[in-house]
Amino acid sequence: MAYSSIVNISFCLLSIYQNTVYGLYSGLFYIVVYLFLTLAFFGIALMFYKTKTSTPIFFIKDLRAVYAHSPFLSYVIMFICFSFAGIPPLAGFFGKLAVLYVLILQGFTMSAFVIAFLTAVGACYYIQFVKLLSFDKFNVFSEKLLFLETIVRVYS
Repeated sequence: MAYSSIVNISFCLLSIYQNTVYGLYSGLFYIVVYLFLTLAFFGIALMFYKTKTSTPIFFIKDLRAVYAHSPFLSYVIMFICFSFAGIPPLAGFFGKLAVLYVLILQGFTMSAFVIAFLTAVGACYYIQFVKLLSFDKFNVFSEKLLFLETIVRVYS
């Protein structure tokens, strides 16, 4: 999520840099959308971290356990990731569209195409995260066995 925040701030700065009213509004809209998405994502992750029945989340691969404990929240995280990626019917798409529209209006079409391409490349990482969340199976026994194997390697 650290690299995602860098991309989000650069999107906002690109729209504000255009120094137009629509650029300021699109930058503000973009920041508000991604603020709510980030708060929702980390709120769900924190909720699973604090739950006594679930396994604690330290690494991204630990989110595989979310589906086992709550399939609904797993789908919510998937929709948040799709929105981060900028998939069209979701809010993240409209924020990115507004910024790209401002760039095209101001005559920076080549920059808009480069940014759209890089957004598509970045979407692959979110889709890979969704794949991990929904299609990779979580097995408590294999995770405990992997943990014990790691301890044996460290202490031997």
